[in-house]
Amino acid sequence: MTVLMGGGLDVDKAFVDMIRKAGGHGNDKIDVVVIRASGEDGCNDYLFAMEGVDSVETVVIKKHSGADNRKVISIIEGADVLFIAGGDQRTYIDQWNDTDVERTIKSVLLAKNVPIGGTGAGLVVLGGVDLRSSGLH
Repeated sequence: MTVLMGGGLDVDKAFVDMIRKAGGHGNDKIDVVVIRASGEDGCNDYLFAMEGVDSVETVVIKKHSGADNRKVISIIEGADVLFIAGGDQRTYIDQWNDTDVERTIKSVLLAKNVPIGGTGAGLVVLGGVDLRSSGLH
């Protein structure tokens, strides 16, 4: 399940839909993971305040080697919802191509039917994931 938002402001309803699709509502709580190539954990409080969210963790991957880091992969594998932040899509492609992050997103999370969303660059790099998961590649 891929949720694509486009660039610009966060869309509350899109996040709420992703959280609900992952099973987060009422007393049922889920874990959200945000991946970024730069910046901080600025959307953690925003997402944590939403109904059905148990935890939010932001992973900032600044180097190609970071995309093969076992701790990073473990965090991503534990996601009930994955969100890829905006930025420069070329950075994501350069840093993730042929890495464990790419393989984890394409195989583990898709096999578990984890809702995956993105905005801006995060949306752009999901095109291949979305098309591969739909059989349209």
